[in-house]
Amino acid sequence: MSNYTDAVERGLEGMHAVSFGPICEAGHCAECDDTGFSKPYQDDYTYGEYVGDEGGFSWSPCGICGSSLGGDRYVWHWLDENNEMNHENDGCTDCLQYISNGDEPEEISE
Repeated sequence: MSNYTDAVERGLEGMHAVSFGPICEAGHCAECDDTGFSKPYQDDYTYGEYVGDEGGFSWSPCGICGSSLGGDRYVWHWLDENNEMNHENDGCTDCLQYISNGDEPEEISE
């Protein structure tokens, strides 16, 4: 395990069914509309032109690994111990890749 995977493990403690994107594997989210897409994309979904979650730049720390580096932040969901849906919008690109594909970021040597 690396420092990154240790940080992710700590950040996800107590969370289940973690899933990135406005379409999530965990189920319906009150923050997302009935289609499963975040509300800003509803018109795109209606016309069959859904473009996905493009993220948005933020200096806020990642809600999963805690990285304070600026970068894109993405929508993600998780279930708590009562199987209640939680909506977040602060997942970094590294966590998106790691949780979605298992791709751990490369360590930067100085």
